Amino acid sequence: MCNNLKLSIIIPCYNAGKYIYDCLTRILHEQINSSLKSDELEILIINDGSTDNTRKIIEDNFQLPNVHLINKENEGVSITRNIGIKNAKGKWIAFIDADDYLDNGSLPKLIEIGENTNSDVIAFQYRLVSPHSNVYGTNTRVEISKPTDGISYIHNTNGLTWRTPVWAYLFNTQFLQSNNIIFANDILYYEDFIFMWNVCIKAKLIHNVNNIFYNYVQVSGSCMHDYRKNHLLKLNNCTMPLLRELNILHKHDRDEIKEYIIRDKNSFVFGHIYRSIKYNLGYHRLKHDIDRFESMGLYPTADLTKYPGYGSLGHKILRKVINNRITLTALYIYFKIANIFRRNV
Repeated sequence: MCNNLKLSIIIPCYNAGKYIYDCLTRILHEQINSSLKSDELEILIINDGSTDNTRKIIEDNFQLPNVHLINKENEGVSITRNIGIKNAKGKWIAFIDADDYLDNGSLPKLIEIGENTNSDVIAFQYRLVSPHSNVYGTNTRVEISKPTDGISYIHNTNGLTWRTPVWAYLFNTQFLQSNNIIFANDILYYEDFIFMWNVCIKAKLIHNVNNIFYNYVQVSGSCMHDYRKNHLLKLNNCTMPLLRELNILHKHDRDEIKEYIIRDKNSFVFGHIYRSIKYNLGYHRLKHDIDRFESMGLYPTADLTKYPGYGSLGHKILRKVINNRITLTALYIYFKIANIFRRNV
């Protein structure tokens, strides 16, 4: 790491031509209007094989000493972010998605917090906004009044840490690199999930900041709002790699962590089965998947009603239907007929 370099911002991008100019302009404007010097901040843009004008926009407009463009073939966001982690030279790492942005004044505040603590990780809050900056809502964690170790942080947030994406944290670069904490290459969706579990299990000190610094732009057609069959099949293809990584984490010796890991296994299995039924992703494939889940002790799915987000009457009824192969088949047929009717209307 360079002595003067305080922050490495990692921006993975794929066909981000509509957003990348504004994204970089905002960051550089922040640098110019703050106390940050150009040798204290580096921007690592990892171009994941974009087929639009992303590369041209960057090369034509951002030929600056502290802006580094790395071009690569398309391999997904996990490998792309890992390249960023490997090449980061700043004391701290921040992730930003190309269509999102930080609040004004965020960078010096985050760096100041980082400089004044010995934390491995700094957590902060974010808001959900429209492409025109209309605020939809905010996402805040359970308020934690003092820094804590990662295991306690998981427990204090009811084990829901994984639901917060990596761009809502500032990471100590040496902590990530020395512990070889990277994204699982074969997990294309929910890639933040295992990464944050590994971070929290290994972090000795996490500092929680209750300020909102990040704006998560809700873009229609983004990968997490894509309900096309091909996308949903890819989403389901990530279930087994996720369960594999959770099985590795399950070996941890803290009982409260094991409880949350069991919950997350069942949550992913439940989501996998529900998507397969609602969007008719293939009945024989679903039967095969359920057999695999059953062999792993994950079907029938466990009762999760004591956890936040799983206690609704609808969830309880759906779980009972899914956990019975006869009623599950009936529900699959119902959605198949409904989807055919919907397409023909």
